[in-house]
Amino acid sequence: MSVIDEVPRFQTRRRLVGVKLGRYVLGPRLGSGGTASVHLARLAGPGGFERLVALKIIHEHLLDEGDFVRMFIDEATLAVRMSHPNVVSVFELGRDGDTLFLAMEYLHGQPLSSIIERGATLGARLPYDVVAWIGARVADGLHHAHELVDDEGKRLGLVHRDVSPQNVFVTYDGQVKLIDFGIARAAGRLARTTIGRIKGKFVYMAPEQVLGHQFDHRADLFALGSTLYETAVGTRPFQAEDETESLHRLLFEGVPDPRSLRPDFPVPLADVLHRAMASEPADRYQTAAEIAHDLDAWRATMPATDPRATLVVTMARYFEAERAEQNDAIDALRKVVLPGEMMNAAAEQRATDPAPQNSGLHSIAPLRTRHRRLAATLITLGAGIVLGAGVLFATKVFPHASAPAEVASVTLDISVQPPVDATISVAGREIHDRPARVSLLRATRPVEVRVSAHGFEQARLEAIPDRDQVIVVPLLRLAESAASVDAGAAPAPQDAAVATPPSASIAVPASVDAGHKPPKPPTTSTGSIITEYPE
Repeated sequence: MSVIDEVPRFQTRRRLVGVKLGRYVLGPRLGSGGTASVHLARLAGPGGFERLVALKIIHEHLLDEGDFVRMFIDEATLAVRMSHPNVVSVFELGRDGDTLFLAMEYLHGQPLSSIIERGATLGARLPYDVVAWIGARVADGLHHAHELVDDEGKRLGLVHRDVSPQNVFVTYDGQVKLIDFGIARAAGRLARTTIGRIKGKFVYMAPEQVLGHQFDHRADLFALGSTLYETAVGTRPFQAEDETESLHRLLFEGVPDPRSLRPDFPVPLADVLHRAMASEPADRYQTAAEIAHDLDAWRATMPATDPRATLVVTMARYFEAERAEQNDAIDALRKVVLPGEMMNAAAEQRATDPAPQNSGLHSIAPLRTRHRRLAATLITLGAGIVLGAGVLFATKVFPHASAPAEVASVTLDISVQPPVDATISVAGREIHDRPARVSLLRATRPVEVRVSAHGFEQARLEAIPDRDQVIVVPLLRLAESAASVDAGAAPAPQDAAVATPPSASIAVPASVDAGHKPPKPPTTSTGSIITEYPE
């Protein structure tokens, strides 16, 4: 039985931004739709290896919907087969405990819809040759998807079904990517659209798709034409005061001549749009490759330009503030130190540079077996995010004597979640300031952080004071911790919000690992495309 025949059942569970999901550390949310949210995430490896990804995570209320989970798995099964520079890459479909997610290529840029809107605000539009170049690249990606075959060489008949300015992405370095095959259809797949139900944005749809008739890949060509029309002209081809009138124009009126709105509109480009948007599929282009060919052929007759370079300049001018915010989000995510990384770093530092007798660290008395397990759980849960000057390299030692005078001390800010009255100590010294803040000499040896509060188990962790840090310590209620120890498993963390330190430009919630077991490598279930991450 295949994984599509046997749909896994998922229970709802809340997760925090900043936790580890599968192999990935979650960052800020990039967006959210009706079926899933997308988060920036990081995959880190040895030697400074890093990959930024976008994690598409199913909404909790859909996890028990078997049909939807089938559709999500369907999407992944198709998406991982595609490999083209103009189609967003999908790396894996993963399942971590209760959560199902899709790891995709992270695109640092903006959707075409945002470019159109920002241009309208600034009273500007993309040059016609740049619009043609974008259209040709999207057509290249569509042709790759339309021609996709299975392992036996049989054409899958994939149709995107939602080509629109929202699903054409332009990166800050001028790349063009077709994204979101979430409602794609392929012949013979399980996840199908209910007859008569319209999925996608009808203002860009071909008439046969809107009417619920049978349609094929040529519907995507119509949608591409509509997308390019809006990009070049600045208005949608069937623009009206309400959706009813827009639908009437789409079904019963021809495509308005773009030259009636833009007298300088190039005739060859107008001809491409009219043919792509013909009402009858037989009158349209028959393949996306034909559209790409005609657009590139027209561009070849124009004075030599570099459309990608033009896009780079345009993106920099349109989205300076947004790009800075995205860069801040990436920087903050890179500075997140997971509990396991912190503890491993501390252990390596102790082995390399043993603490002297007067280190100020209190020795930890032996615990009974039950309490020892609880302490291990608390240490794992207690480590929060660390925002500092860079990524922690545990093998690099900075002797006190060689530290520059201007960075001889560092600051640790301690935050508690939930925000209750608590006793906080660092290196054996109780901190009375609120918010809790302590200055320490820069060092490579760990210091102990302890947090106690009425009704909660004591939490303790170790942090290396080699940079300014913000540490968020989640507390475990006594009743919850007792139940967790009896059951032999750590409870799910509480939801938390993290205050942004003055040096940071965005807020990134706490990094909390919800399990006390040592990490295990991912395993893939037999016959399944889902990568399982055991708890």
